[in-house]
Amino acid sequence: MAGRKDIAQHAPKIYRRYARVQEISLDEINAGATYRRTNVDPEALKELVVSIKAFGVLQPVLVCQVAEHQFSLIAGLRRCIAAEQAGLLTVPAIVLKVHQADVPALTLQENYAREDLNPVDEAVMFCELQREHRLTLSQLAQYIAKSETYARTRLELLTYGEQLIEAVRKGEINLTQAELLSHVEDTRELQGMLELIRESGASTKTIRGWVQEWAITYEKLDEMPKSVLQPIAKSNYQPYRHKCSICNQELELSELKIWEVCVTCAAGIGQALRALDSNVISEPD
Repeated sequence: MAGRKDIAQHAPKIYRRYARVQEISLDEINAGATYRRTNVDPEALKELVVSIKAFGVLQPVLVCQVAEHQFSLIAGLRRCIAAEQAGLLTVPAIVLKVHQADVPALTLQENYAREDLNPVDEAVMFCELQREHRLTLSQLAQYIAKSETYARTRLELLTYGEQLIEAVRKGEINLTQAELLSHVEDTRELQGMLELIRESGASTKTIRGWVQEWAITYEKLDEMPKSVLQPIAKSNYQPYRHKCSICNQELELSELKIWEVCVTCAAGIGQALRALDSNVISEPD
């Protein structure tokens, strides 16, 4: 295992100026509300556990001390989880001398350097920063050194519902596609579109066309924003096809008719029509 002095020598100079590496009990480290990475890969975590068992934690985590024997984590959540699973009681840590109020911003800056930080992680961190410091959108944008549009699109993501948030988190759709799909109010239709995206993929243009089809079919077109109403070139466009709930035939949304009936009646109509189709119902004597 590498010596702690060697680790300290390889730590970034900005930290070496006012911090030192020390062993800290895992029980004393709190990830806190501002460090909610949602995409810790289980397989990568297993590999890290194996590595830690063999070599120890080679890269110190970053923390700041908030009270005696209490530290707030700035960077290194995956290392802490893996170290605990590897049976370690302590981890090497660089203790930064910063104010507790600056921890959210430092956490965000540290995690921006990570390739696996996704928009959902950013959205949660932005929300926490805004709540913690009571920031307006403009102030938040300045705080994170990003545009207001960048901050807004991520904050809006948290309002889209669990289906879309999970799809973005898994990388199945991007933010633009999530915004388009957020206008599909029918959860069943939305689930169908997401399943089709998972099976065969879909471009942003195709998804925009699907949402337009849905809006026309359900007479919602007047409620759609400009992002949905952009013209769609028909070349290489794949219409969203929906199965008829009675005959299972695949049709375009525009070919479907909407009945305003209750669930019981709809089930009865479907059962009767299927029975007629299969000649199960015989004429009375």
